[in-house]
Amino acid sequence: MLVEPSGRWVRPTLAAVFVVLALGLAGLLIGGTSTGRELFSWADRSTTSSTIDGSAAGGADPTNLRIRSVSSFDPGFGNRVDVPLVPTTAPPHGVTVDVRADGVHIGIPPQAMQSEPDQRLQYWYQVTRTNVPPGAGAPDLVGEVPAVGQENVIDKNFEWEKQYAYIVTPITWVETQPNGKRIYSVPGESAQPIEVVTKDVFPPAVPIGLQAVYSAGEQKTIDLTWAPNTDADLAGYNVYRGGQKVNTELVKTPTYRDPVTTPGEYTYAVTAVDLRGNESAKSVEASEKAPE
Repeated sequence: MLVEPSGRWVRPTLAAVFVVLALGLAGLLIGGTSTGRELFSWADRSTTSSTIDGSAAGGADPTNLRIRSVSSFDPGFGNRVDVPLVPTTAPPHGVTVDVRADGVHIGIPPQAMQSEPDQRLQYWYQVTRTNVPPGAGAPDLVGEVPAVGQENVIDKNFEWEKQYAYIVTPITWVETQPNGKRIYSVPGESAQPIEVVTKDVFPPAVPIGLQAVYSAGEQKTIDLTWAPNTDADLAGYNVYRGGQKVNTELVKTPTYRDPVTTPGEYTYAVTAVDLRGNESAKSVEASEKAPE
């Protein structure tokens, strides 16, 4: 008997062959065919052999096998059965999904698992994201991390104000030695999806570097400048004099000219506002005197 995991025929383990033969035989005998033929031709056992087909639509699949009798009385392939050729870990428990200002954080706590003596096998977690409700496309790959200790994956390629489901799937990678090149991976059972809404309630960074300078001229003013805010969703700024907002519309540039008509000392602060109306805390104040 031979198995074809990825285009080449190799010998399967004896246990895998027995499992495949038993499941394939049971499936065909239960489901049957229109003529009621069995998996093997028991009338001519001496001329009957069998093969295990590891091919699948779209490419080789080392976990999906079919049994076929090769004899003068060939019923064709039997029922398809899934048989993992490598061990996979249990789905992780205690997974958390937390929406933060810098992205969606997927936390995977340490899991209890048996050590694998075969150094060619590497255990990883794969994190994927789907829309809710799911669309027609495939899930988006967020990232992969080794299944060792506490792991944290950050999704930065999402959109705000949408609902997503995050799924963590254990993956067993099969490698060659001595170079450790990966041949293929076998997925295990996924953890339950965790749904979140990426609601943006996070204000921009507080503006820094505020300076106030008095300008004498035909119209006396106090000119304000500060360092530009680098938030991607910045909408503009608000300017406060003595704790009261003085601008009627958002200030689009990190400068503001405030006309003054009365001598005295003026104290200013600025805030940053994003596209969803979240406003930062006020900056460090800056003061300037308007002389008589």
